[in-house]
Amino acid sequence: MRGRVRFWGLLILWAAVAAGCRPAASGIRQATAVGTASLGGQPSPTATLPPPTVTPSPQPSPSPTLTPTPTRTPPPSPTPCAAEVCVLPWRFPLRRPIALPDSSAIAPTYPFGSDYHGLRHAHHGVDMENPRGTPVLAAADGEVVFAGTDTQTLLGPVLDFYGQAVVLRHDLAGAGQAVYTLYGHLDTVAVQVGQTVAAGTVIGTVGSRGVAVGPHLHFEVRLGENAYDAVQNPVLWLRPLAKGDGALAMRLTDGKGTPRHLTDIVVRGVDAGLPTLYPQTYATADLSGDPRLHENLALGSLPAGRYEVEITCCGRLFRRQIVIQPYRLTFVRLALP
Repeated sequence: MRGRVRFWGLLILWAAVAAGCRPAASGIRQATAVGTASLGGQPSPTATLPPPTVTPSPQPSPSPTLTPTPTRTPPPSPTPCAAEVCVLPWRFPLRRPIALPDSSAIAPTYPFGSDYHGLRHAHHGVDMENPRGTPVLAAADGEVVFAGTDTQTLLGPVLDFYGQAVVLRHDLAGAGQAVYTLYGHLDTVAVQVGQTVAAGTVIGTVGSRGVAVGPHLHFEVRLGENAYDAVQNPVLWLRPLAKGDGALAMRLTDGKGTPRHLTDIVVRGVDAGLPTLYPQTYATADLSGDPRLHENLALGSLPAGRYEVEITCCGRLFRRQIVIQPYRLTFVRLALP
């Protein structure tokens, strides 16, 4: 009898212990695998996530914010021409932001899209070298949306990149969306946010504040929004230096349409007195060019006449004959092996 009582007592004790060790229902939900959109638009499976653990959430620290801008809505992008080389009518709606007798020529050593042989950021604008204090002019009628130092507002890749800058917003015929012009490294600023200015109004003076080597004006064109990655090549917007000048844009890709970064290019004047230039394509793919052209190389203010373009790529030499016409854009599109 005592053995039977002991047996039932042990059985009851074991059941109680087993019930106490069973895990209780958790308030944390089990994460499951989800698909994430890839660059090609197809979902990319991801590994199943482990159950999350509850940890204290750090309080966000103050960080610089971009100036509020409207959402970029690109207009339709018609193909300008189907031919390999064509000459297009073109708008050059912006006046030069430096007036004579000062220099509005674009410095050739660090053009738009260049990374200066890998030593600098890909250039998002163009430079006009002038002495400190040279007047800087509005490139078109517009409204001041930024004026002052960029130590607290992120205008470039880092704070205090332009030192002191002015940004104007323009409504230009044919642009299809807002256009912004940025004037950087200014020594002084002569306008205020909200002010309306006419083309040619003095908005500041040339300086070397921020990330700059020597006094010069850094000039940008931004399309659709006031953002560092919304830049366009200013040479396709600025009026040519001389009445007889035109411009050249090229889209050089591989056989799949991917832009090529090429450094061995010669644009050689055939007619007497024309220059010989050695341009390079844009250093980074995020500089996608004009929404109609998608160019990855552009030259502005070329004297009109006949030129020969030589491109060395893939162990081969490619030659094309082109003509530059006054106030026209010559567009070359080549798919290289």
